[in-house]
Amino acid sequence: MAKKSRHSGDRKKKSSAKKPASRKGDASLKSSIEALRKTASSARAEASSVQKRSRGIHQAVESIEKTADAVHAKIKTAEAHVADAERQTETGTKRVHKPFFIVGIGASAGGYEAVSQLLEAISSETGMAFVLVQHLDPSHESKLSELLSRSTKMPVVEIRSETTVEPNHVYVIPPNRSLTISEGALQLKPRRGTGSTLAVDEFFQSLAVDQANRAVGVILSGNGTDGTLGLKQIKAEGGITFVQDEQSAKFYSMPGSALHSGCVGFCAGAGGDREGIGARLALFTVAPRKNQQGGAAAAGHGNRAGENFRPLARADRRGFLVLQTHDAQTPHHAAHGSQKGPKPARLPEVPPTESQRSGFVVQ
Repeated sequence: MAKKSRHSGDRKKKSSAKKPASRKGDASLKSSIEALRKTASSARAEASSVQKRSRGIHQAVESIEKTADAVHAKIKTAEAHVADAERQTETGTKRVHKPFFIVGIGASAGGYEAVSQLLEAISSETGMAFVLVQHLDPSHESKLSELLSRSTKMPVVEIRSETTVEPNHVYVIPPNRSLTISEGALQLKPRRGTGSTLAVDEFFQSLAVDQANRAVGVILSGNGTDGTLGLKQIKAEGGITFVQDEQSAKFYSMPGSALHSGCVGFCAGAGGDREGIGARLALFTVAPRKNQQGGAAAAGHGNRAGENFRPLARADRRGFLVLQTHDAQTPHHAAHGSQKGPKPARLPEVPPTESQRSGFVVQ
């Protein structure tokens, strides 16, 4: 029994001797774990900070990309404006150096046939532009441009938006719109009111102001008085005025009103015979001016066609209007003893006005 107690005592001593070493290991392990936890927490915090900075960098990159896109868009817009300005400058240069007549044509009832006859009588290479303002039904689509294209080789265009006028083109007003011209560009406006309008007057007046003596006004068959005031304005600005005569016009109210106002330079049929408006228009050209040495100066020097061309109309003793054309630098009468040229063509008889009895010059 004594031996057993001795052995058990030895075991108790051994177990009590091992316990302090185990406690020290546990404390060290706990300390290591706590240190790892702190390190992990610090790493997580640092990762979160890096993530936030990364988001900030991404946002900055996106903002820079948006700014770059906006800059590129502005550059493209600026390039488009520059290209448009260059085109306008080129067009303006052409208009200055190569002046041409713009012929405004006003018509109403029965006007289609008259306009067709006029276009058939005109060459497609006159160097003029033709703008037709006809009274159209505002509630129906117009096929006027398509129909008139059968009468001429010139492009016939129904105006849709602001359009720069070019020579050897025919422009047609669309339904339910009014038309003006400014700096050589046709501009559409909504039609005012629902009743009868003065679309021809409105366009002719703007044409007179914009083109001065490069403006030509023609009034063909139609009812009413639209066009008379506009034709007066064209004549006042030095332009050239025509009306269709009573014999050929289906409806004579419009041309007759203008004729009796005293603002008409020439009265003739719309057809292509030598008495017709088409034949008369063929005589109107903007020729190069001659300098003092007799050489030809550049066409379009100055901005008034009257500097280069001057048609003369006078009334003979029987009341006929006689048309003559000559260069602005050429004397009105041939020198004494020189050979006489061909006799000028006569227009249909009309009552001469006071100015016609003494002779007048359209400049």
